[in-house]
Amino acid sequence: MKSTMTPRERYLAACRHQQPDRVPYWVPGMTAGFKQKFRDFAGNDDYEDYFEHDFRPVHSMDWYQPEPVDFSVFYDGDLPDETTGTTGGTWGLTGGVPRAEHVEMPAIYHPLSTMRPDPEILERYPFPKLRDVDRSEPVRSYHSRGYATVGIAGGGLYEQCWYLRGMEQLMMDFVLNPDFAHTLLRRVADAFCESAANVARWGCDVAAFHDDVGAQKSLQMSPAMWREFVKPNFARIIKAAREIKPDIIWFYHSDGCVTEIIEELIEIGVDVLNPIQPEVMDPAALKKQYGDRLAFNGTISIQQTLPFGTVQDVRDEVRERIETVGVGGGLLIAPSHCVQPEVPMENLLAFAQAVKDFGTY
Repeated sequence: MKSTMTPRERYLAACRHQQPDRVPYWVPGMTAGFKQKFRDFAGNDDYEDYFEHDFRPVHSMDWYQPEPVDFSVFYDGDLPDETTGTTGGTWGLTGGVPRAEHVEMPAIYHPLSTMRPDPEILERYPFPKLRDVDRSEPVRSYHSRGYATVGIAGGGLYEQCWYLRGMEQLMMDFVLNPDFAHTLLRRVADAFCESAANVARWGCDVAAFHDDVGAQKSLQMSPAMWREFVKPNFARIIKAAREIKPDIIWFYHSDGCVTEIIEELIEIGVDVLNPIQPEVMDPAALKKQYGDRLAFNGTISIQQTLPFGTVQDVRDEVRERIETVGVGGGLLIAPSHCVQPEVPMENLLAFAQAVKDFGTY
């Protein structure tokens, strides 16, 4: 059946848990190993175009350090071996991006790991600045071509804090040094309030923010800790965008199980929850409980079905998601993370074809 909506109309209808002409689908990324596999298959790297994504991303996080900083002055004791303490990247993190088959993560040290938990010292730590750039023209261009725009408003409120402090130390700070932890969360959130405001100012339809607070069976911290330290700062980031563009849609990514805080995510303004890993949360149950207030992105297993299932397994899972989570709209179907090297190309192609076969309303 011929589409009756533009890509932008389709994507935004689903984000607003309304029923579009068909279920939007996309591929959220590819690891280096799979990207080569796709390149050999398609002859290029443009999987956004190949899989007919209904949106295009617009990045806002262009950080820079106005002048060189000697980060070593913020340490008690010796610096880690990995750094001289004089550059360390814009956040004081350092290292290249090591090649990896499953994920590419910066090789970092934690520049605040040995800082005395003194909020006054932390206030002097040189956080980076955002470059003054205007990306409203690319946004208008994408809109004129019929695409929705998703502004990458930031990433890692809690994550950025543990990158800086170290996860174990940050968890101890939540208990032993709460004033220090509150200061750290506040300062990181201040930075992301600026990037969130940018994507709204440029006219993006959606603001996307990632912050992995979930583990395989529960949150990485108690709900009470999340509520005290993370929630109010995340709410400020959302508010910073909505003060400029009240109707901007808020897309939130957290891997793992976040069922304990979904109600509160909705309360502070989250519209779309991603990636709904089916191994840790039941997509159909979430749809039944929250589908009138929340849209769902993802839901296709990247731990089991896509890498290790058959083509028929993939088709069956796509059909089941559309018949349950997709009923009435509100589903943006996708693999629940980047496509891994183990995924056969025929399974990814089967995913896309199954959405076309089963996803028309």
